[in-house]
Amino acid sequence: MNTAQVEYIGLSNERILENKTKADGITRKSSLYKNISLILFVVLTTVFSVIILYGYLNIAKQNRKINTLNSEILSLKTERDNYNIKLEPYKSVDRIAKLAKLNYNMDFPKKDQIKYLDKLK
Repeated sequence: MNTAQVEYIGLSNERILENKTKADGITRKSSLYKNISLILFVVLTTVFSVIILYGYLNIAKQNRKINTLNSEILSLKTERDNYNIKLEPYKSVDRIAKLAKLNYNMDFPKKDQIKYLDKLK
C-alpha cells in the first residue's frame, strides 16, 4: 500500500469513530442524554404521584376523623335530650311549690303580707 492509501484509511477510520451511529442515525451521546432524560422523567413522575397519593391519604384520614366526631356529637346530643326529658318532671312549677310547702313550710304570701313600693320620680 502506498502512503496515500494508508492516510485515506486512517482518516476514514477516524471519521467512522467520530460519527459512530446506530442504525437509526442517533449518536451515542444523544442516546445517553435521551436515556437520562427519560429516567429523570420517570423518577419525577413517580415522586409527584407519591406526593399526590400521600395528600389523598391525609384527606381520607381527616374525613374519617370528621365522620367519627360527627357521630360522637350526634350521640352526645341524643344523650343530652334524654337527660332533659328525664329532668322535665322535676322542673314543673307545681311540683316545686308542693315540695316547698311540705318540706319547708313555705306558702304563697297573703294579701296583708304584700307591700307595694311607689317609684320616686
